[in-house]
Amino acid sequence: MSLFAWLMRGWQPLRGRIGVSTRWASSWIELASPVDFQRGDRLRLTLAGNATRILIRVLPAGADPNQPVGIIAGTPFKVPQNKIVELTLTDEYRAVIQISVHGGPNPWGTFPLGRENGPVTLLRAARLRT
Repeated sequence: MSLFAWLMRGWQPLRGRIGVSTRWASSWIELASPVDFQRGDRLRLTLAGNATRILIRVLPAGADPNQPVGIIAGTPFKVPQNKIVELTLTDEYRAVIQISVHGGPNPWGTFPLGRENGPVTLLRAARLRT
């Protein structure tokens, strides 16, 4: 078994179309179909870019992607050196159509992440149901 296969054991890749905005230093996956996340589900996001802190958002169907809704924990996550962020959801999220990551100095002008914080690109997303 390859190292990648071993690392992904039990993780379900989330299928969809990846998008990137250099203007907003953010990236997202438009999910192929809406996904319900349960409390306790784990997310694994594989990233690129030089952001050291990011916001993670799960956007429900019908919500405006230009507004800061669905921010997980309402606080930034530190990006580890391996660029893989794993987290356990403490709430349930229904009919999620997009997962996005936000870097840069100040997403939406209300989340100061630091002047030196760079952009982030989402490469892959996966879920582990516990």
